[in-house]
Amino acid sequence: MVRRSFDVSEAVLLYAEAPARVCEACGANLWIRWHVPRFVQRLDGVYQVVRQVKGCPAGCGNKRKYRPYEDVRFVLPG
Repeated sequence: MVRRSFDVSEAVLLYAEAPARVCEACGANLWIRWHVPRFVQRLDGVYQVVRQVKGCPAGCGNKRKYRPYEDVRFVLPG
């Protein structure tokens, strides 16, 4: 029988910070725009992965959001 739910109170917190510090287009310091929490169940336990997403505060026209790479390595997208 497959267990479809898991106990989130036992989750290990993993905080993934975006590595970029400055905007590639204008050179301004990036701001933290939001955090994306996600619970993941793996064979070795339950984890809460919190991703930090950054963006450019200046009006330079750069709409790119800077995200951490660790979450892609830890959890498959989807």
